[in-house]
Amino acid sequence: MKDIIKTLKINHYIKNLIILLPLIFVGEVTNVSHVLEVIKAIIVFSLASSIVYIFNDLKDIEKDKKHPIKKFRPIASGVISRQKAHLIMGILSLLAIGLSCFMNNRCNLAIGAYLILNILYSLSLKNYKFIDILCIAIGFLLRALVGFYAIKASVSISLLIMIFATSIFFTASKRILEFKLFPNQDERRKSMQNITDKALNRLLYGSAIASILAYNFTSVIFSKNVPYLYLTGFPFIFFITKLLFLVKDTETHDDPIKFIEKDKQIKILIMVYIFMLICLSLIK
Repeated sequence: MKDIIKTLKINHYIKNLIILLPLIFVGEVTNVSHVLEVIKAIIVFSLASSIVYIFNDLKDIEKDKKHPIKKFRPIASGVISRQKAHLIMGILSLLAIGLSCFMNNRCNLAIGAYLILNILYSLSLKNYKFIDILCIAIGFLLRALVGFYAIKASVSISLLIMIFATSIFFTASKRILEFKLFPNQDERRKSMQNITDKALNRLLYGSAIASILAYNFTSVIFSKNVPYLYLTGFPFIFFITKLLFLVKDTETHDDPIKFIEKDKQIKILIMVYIFMLICLSLIK
């Protein structure tokens, strides 16, 4: 079971909590029917994302066997066989299709678009410089759209811009960690073989600044729905800044999700942020 959980990459489900943001920012957390719709959307999207993760691991199994970190993944290490991986994908697909019958068409279209985008990403798009980063950012935008569609709310461009900028920051962080982990250019993924650390650093700092500005602007706009929402900008700023320092100082792994799992200060900032969101959302 432990290996199956690793294969599903449940620790990455934290990304799907973005689906909650429209519910919170619109001020609908006390609307039980909307909350239930968002929970369904998160479950189906999580199933879809696990399908994508398994598909990508199967596609890259030979490359992952040579990777210093990825070689320990259940599929790459052989703990989960190809046949078992395909079986898990089939079960997840049936569950996702079954649950999607209870969701509206726009949610299903957005999740379908996510699946298609990531299949294309795994097959080809991830090999192109900056296109790979753009694809990942679009995946986060689709999460947000699912959140809006689930509660049938008007899509906020400012919130999408904030999510886009923040997703670029996270992806740039991952690429910089990979860059440091593989100083030899030939060992890097194709999309990074002709890119300089200067370009990645510009993208990292630029997206960090853009995400902070966009978040604070968006939180001010939505303060009409959630009083004092702009106060959550403080833990958000500290979170981005702390993550920025960790990325620059770390050379032992290639995934910023590890910081969220292991760094105490990051965990505290996330808990403070969530606590503030919940409290402010309940203010009438």
